[in-house]
Amino acid sequence: MNPYRELNILSIKGILMRRTVFIVLVSAVLIAAGPASLARAAEFSSQDLEGKWSLHAFGVYDVKGVYYFGNLDLSQDGLITGGDAGAYGWSQAQITGGGLCLGADGEIGGVVEGLSTDRGAFWIAVKKGWMDLAKNQITFIASDDQEYQLLVTLVRVR
Repeated sequence: MNPYRELNILSIKGILMRRTVFIVLVSAVLIAAGPASLARAAEFSSQDLEGKWSLHAFGVYDVKGVYYFGNLDLSQDGLITGGDAGAYGWSQAQITGGGLCLGADGEIGGVVEGLSTDRGAFWIAVKKGWMDLAKNQITFIASDDQEYQLLVTLVRVR
């Protein structure tokens, strides 16, 4: 028998054995970290809403565009307890009230209310959206009191 052939066969068996052990180890890690860890990563509660958030909303209706921006403070219950000066279109605006609710899966709902110096009272109603897994950003589709369709992002400031 050829000694080089025996070395090649042993080498191939060693590679296959190491590859099999590697696959088994990776599989064990994935199984251990599987659904249970994903479920833990996706647990949300209304307390995750607490803090100061920066709001940015952009929308389009016909050929007109609209935007909102400002900061808002949310309580542990998701109530808007205050807000800094912002804008609704080219008009100064203040977020004055409303609230958000957060489902256990991270789905968001609620209404943001405000007052614009030029346009008066306004609201933004959540249609569909979610909080990210890091719990630092909320993105949703919404409509406002003018029936503009909006893409809204809230980013945690603190």
